[in-house]
Amino acid sequence: MVILLLGLYVWSFVAALYARPGAGRVFMAAVFTTIFFPILLYIYIRTAEILRGKGVDKEQEDQPEEEKKD
Repeated sequence: MVILLLGLYVWSFVAALYARPGAGRVFMAAVFTTIFFPILLYIYIRTAEILRGKGVDKEQEDQPEEEKKD
């Protein structure tokens, strides 16, 4: 994710230096991905935690095995 964002920033900077016609759109893409990708990554991480069962209550995790069976 970091490499992707850094690459997009470099691409945006180079496009601005050469005053290419699409430089404004590249910059807006960089701004959009700076906001959108971390949100998407957070959603992905939270979903993976829930699907793996990491969303279990702490009280249940702290109990010994014989008490959990009750």
